Amino acid sequence: MILIFGLVAAVAVSLALPHFCYAGSPHVRDGWQLGFSYGYSPGRVTLANGAEGEQDGGATPQIRLGHRIGRNFALGLEYSGWLVEGGDAELKLRSSLQQLTVAGTWYPGDPAQSSGGFYMRGGIGLGWASLSAYDPEESLQTGNRIDESGLGIMATVGYEFRVSSAVAAGVSLGYNYLSINREIYESGWFTPVAINLAWYWD
Repeated sequence: MILIFGLVAAVAVSLALPHFCYAGSPHVRDGWQLGFSYGYSPGRVTLANGAEGEQDGGATPQIRLGHRIGRNFALGLEYSGWLVEGGDAELKLRSSLQQLTVAGTWYPGDPAQSSGGFYMRGGIGLGWASLSAYDPEESLQTGNRIDESGLGIMATVGYEFRVSSAVAAGVSLGYNYLSINREIYESGWFTPVAINLAWYWD
């Protein structure tokens, strides 16, 4: 149900954004790109013994830095995360999946047309799963933490609207998968629904 609300919110934002767009501005993506995304994502981890955790919804931040290569392609680094927290007043449990990938973005449309806002992004790199327990009464919130790393793979589709000559905003839907195969974690996944901002400069 929360995922449905997230998708509805993303669609509503995508419909509202064109009213604030930079009229007539083409999708110029020369040089560098810095992007930030934030949204909601369901996710799940599978333990090394084969047991699957419950599917949970959590926050999903993303940061990317890239550079244009050719007319319709960019290459860069992307960080993606998923965080959920549970427990009670005496003990909090915090679980997260994170990735740092080398990612390529393809813009299949004509930059001078509305189709130029579509993009597809894929990446591969490092993924890691973390589990920590801490006492919420502790000011520093230092507690036991377990980290295990492995392979991370991500794929995203989205659309961005030009807000100014150098700034674009939009929405995206992604899929992130982690193959850990360690003592505690076997794998994990999360599917971010996010609102995005991107800056372009030479």
